[in-house]
Amino acid sequence: VDTCSAIKRLVFLTIKAPRDWEGPVNRRLAKGVQRHPVRATLLDWHAIAGANTDYLCNDKFHLSRAGAVAYAEVIVAALRQ
Repeated sequence: VDTCSAIKRLVFLTIKAPRDWEGPVNRRLAKGVQRHPVRATLLDWHAIAGANTDYLCNDKFHLSRAGAVAYAEVIVAALRQ
C-alpha cells in the first residue's frame, strides 16, 4: 500500500551535520525523491547551511536563530511553488 498516494506534495530537506551518516542520509533522500518526481521536492539544506555559517550553532549541527528562520523560509518558498 502506498501511504503517500493521497499526499499532493512532498518536501524533503537534506541534512547538514558533522557526522559520518550525513552523506548516506542525503543520498538516500535524493533516491527517494527520484521515486516521486512529480510530487516530491528535495531542498538542499546541506548546501544552504554550508554557505551560511551563521545558520548553525558552534556545534555545526543545531540551528541558530537565523538558521531556524532560513530553514522555515526555504520550506515555505518550496510549498508556494
